[in-house]
Parts: sequence; C-alpha cells; structure tokens
Amino acid sequence: MIKFPEPLLSILFFRFVSSLFHPFWVKGLKFGIYTDRGYWTCAGRPGSAEFEEVDAKTFVQWEVDYVKTDASLGKRWENVGERMERSLEV
Repeated sequence: MIKFPEPLLSILFFRFVSSLFHPFWVKGLKFGIYTDRGYWTCAGRPGSAEFEEVDAKTFVQWEVDYVKTDASLGKRWENVGERMERSLEV
C-alpha cells in the first residue's frame, strides 16, 4: 500500500488545503483530519497502520491542528497518537 506515490501530489494537496482553509484559520477555526489505527478506514481508505511516522510528518507539513483517529475495523489497538508523537520527537 502506498499512501502518496508522488511527493508532488502531497505538495499540491497541501497547497490546495492551505488556500481553501486559510480564511477559516484567520478567523481562529482549526483544521482537523481523520485517520484510522488499522490498515483501512471503514470507508475503505488507507489507515495509518505502519505509516504512523509518515502520516505524522505529513500532518505537521500540512499544518493540521487536530487529528482524529478511529479503530473502525478493530484490528490494531496500539495508540496511534503515541506512535505518531514518538516519530516527531527526533
């Protein structure tokens, strides 16, 4: 499973999100994103399992204010938030 096969796609997505949400950030609203602890979300999208470090660094790059994690499929019970936090302590 590859989350963002092209770094350019990630950069373009960030620029789109940044320009879309900038007026809301200026008003004090926060930008949140959803992920799942497992390999897949209940909607069939890729989860954070085995990509915690990549996801954490991407969320920082995108200036995400809030990350919501679920365990929809109940496959992985590790605390993804702690794993992401540890990956950023370098």
